[in-house]
Amino acid sequence: MLDNYDWPVPQAPTIDHVLRDLTEHAGYDVADDGELDQTFATHPHQILAWVSAAARYAATEFQLQMLHHPITWMRMELAPDSDQGTEDLDIFTDNMSRLLTEHGRLRAARTDAHRDFTHACPHLEAQQVLIPTGRTWQQIQLIADGLDEPMTVEVPTGAAAPWLLVKADLRLIDRLAALTEPAQPGRPVLRRSLAGIVRVDHDGTRRWVLPDPEHRYWLHDFAWSLPHGSNGEALPGEGCDR
Repeated sequence: MLDNYDWPVPQAPTIDHVLRDLTEHAGYDVADDGELDQTFATHPHQILAWVSAAARYAATEFQLQMLHHPITWMRMELAPDSDQGTEDLDIFTDNMSRLLTEHGRLRAARTDAHRDFTHACPHLEAQQVLIPTGRTWQQIQLIADGLDEPMTVEVPTGAAAPWLLVKADLRLIDRLAALTEPAQPGRPVLRRSLAGIVRVDHDGTRRWVLPDPEHRYWLHDFAWSLPHGSNGEALPGEGCDR
């Protein structure tokens, strides 16, 4: 667990990480500093709308992560094999209901923040601050470093070894986060934290990895290999544009 400092609140994804991930998920790269600075000077409201939406997304994501532990704990207390008395169960049931209501409100707020972020991007594209990547995807089977069996992932169309960008689903992410080997140069690892999935590099650098709207995680510079006998061709009928 990475949240092992004195402050009893989990570390949070930083706004710059959220801004970078959401921009990539939306299909854009950021232009050089000159375009960004010029647009900030001439159209500050467009830059601030983009940043503000990412900040609201980060804040709601952090609050949702904070709710996960009490919800999980109360679920255990409400289990059939719990030794809680009737009065305690009534209290836990009431508290659980309020937590789930708040969880639903925050999920809606996160969706609203993501919608506002998506709406802000075309304005910055028009100012040449954001550049469309034009990236399309294909599904292939790869073996992640540290695992034995191949898993279906998405890679940019036409990509070949060493597959510098891979989209993975939560099932694969959970398996990677459960590995205990330390990070090595060129071989980052994933760890779970109260604030979500964290990438750890060999030099100790940590950054949160956010899922995209389809609940896929975009992994940069991880180590992958082909299954034995595979030529890395796309799985049939699985190309997609995003």
